[in-house]
Amino acid sequence: MSFKDYQALLDEDGICEELCEILDMDKDELLAAWEGFPKENRQMYGGHHEIVARDNFVDSLMKAKGAVDLLSVTRVYQKLARIEKALRVPTS
Repeated sequence: MSFKDYQALLDEDGICEELCEILDMDKDELLAAWEGFPKENRQMYGGHHEIVARDNFVDSLMKAKGAVDLLSVTRVYQKLARIEKALRVPTS
């Protein structure tokens, strides 16, 4: 699922309301959760896109439900991983 697909999913009122209720999150929190999802770069029509696999999507939402702190830590970890990859800094 791409970010565009994720946004479209959350724009569906019934689906968004159900996710918000199940996960005890609001729409803004669900949108922000995207940053913490493990992504893969894939070549698709129109170029490279970051996508989230279905299993990773479900697992990440369930983890985000657990605690906002976990979501925050995951976001920071993902950003650091992208920075390290861009700088090609070896990790220990």
